[in-house]
Amino acid sequence: MGLGKTDKQILAVILAAALALLAFQYFSGHRSQELVLEISRPGAERLRMPVSSLPQGEQGRWHVEGAAGGVYLSYWPDQGVHVDRATCPDQACVKMGFINKAGQSIVCVPNEIIIRLIALEDPAGQGEEELDGVLK
Repeated sequence: MGLGKTDKQILAVILAAALALLAFQYFSGHRSQELVLEISRPGAERLRMPVSSLPQGEQGRWHVEGAAGGVYLSYWPDQGVHVDRATCPDQACVKMGFINKAGQSIVCVPNEIIIRLIALEDPAGQGEEELDGVLK
C-alpha cells in the first residue's frame, strides 16, 4: 500500500516548512556582524575598538597597561585577537588562545584586565549572553 495523493501533499507541506525553517536559521545566524574589541580595567574607562580597525599581525602588537604591568595583544584576521605576552606569573591569559566570536573573552586576573568581543548591534555590551556563574 503506497502513499495516497493527500499523504503526498501533507508530506510536501511538512518538507517545505522544514526547509523554510532551516533556511531562516541559517541566514539569520550568519548575518555579518561587526565585532568590537572591548578592554575593561578597574578605574579606567572601557576601551572599545572595531576589530576591522585593529592593527594586524606581529607589527600590530600593542600594550594594555594593567595592575601587574599589563598584556601585549595582537590581532590576526584569520584567527582573532590573542594575548601574546603578559607580565603575570602564570600566563593563563596567553594560554587562553585566540578569540574571534562575539561573547568570547580573555581575562588576566593579576593585571585586572578583561578583553572581550561584542557584536556591534550590542554597543552597550548588554547582549543575550547568559552568565555561566558569578564569583564573589
